[in-house]
Amino acid sequence: MSVYTEKLYNCSHCNKSFTQSGNLMVHPRSHTMEKPYTCLQCDYSCTHAGNLKRHKMSHSREKPHACRQCDYTYATAGELKEHNRIHMGERPYSCKECNVISLSLDTITSGDTGLLTQGSHTSVSRVTIPAQQPVTSRNTG
Repeated sequence: MSVYTEKLYNCSHCNKSFTQSGNLMVHPRSHTMEKPYTCLQCDYSCTHAGNLKRHKMSHSREKPHACRQCDYTYATAGELKEHNRIHMGERPYSCKECNVISLSLDTITSGDTGLLTQGSHTSVSRVTIPAQQPVTSRNTG
């Protein structure tokens, strides 16, 4: 194992280990439910400063990340990346229990498809499924 990938920092409460000490310092919040970062505009709170920064964009309605193939814009680069999967025909998440595939992990685990219920699919993994034909336009019919 490489020095850069060896997980030297271990949580004393669970079996989770980390490659960076900073990640181990934040991890105990998952056990204590501590959420020190709080939004001043609503009751949202979180464990990481980056999550709060992303959340604040939902209040500003700023969407600086634009799709190059259609007119959609997004608040975060991650949302744009997920959107681009539509154009590429990519569906990288799969439930090992029922073989449902999806554009996003949230769709499978939260039940947005209408076929699944919260927590019913615990064997979700990232898979590589070759795109059949890229979609180039929003108007499909």
